[in-house]
Amino acid sequence: MVYQNWWMTLATRLVSLAEDAQERGWPREMERHCAIADRISALLGQFEEETDLPDQRPATAIAE
Repeated sequence: MVYQNWWMTLATRLVSLAEDAQERGWPREMERHCAIADRISALLGQFEEETDLPDQRPATAIAE
């Protein structure tokens, strides 16, 4: 996929934004960023591409 690296970079950035939102006490923003990153990962997976997206979502997001 031509834009795979761009999408992976975006998803990684969204994980960072989710962590920042958690630190600021903004649970809805954290959920939003995690949901978008998860969707990007799922779409990339549909193309049977290996994604190196870190599952480093904030701990509270993973526990839910």
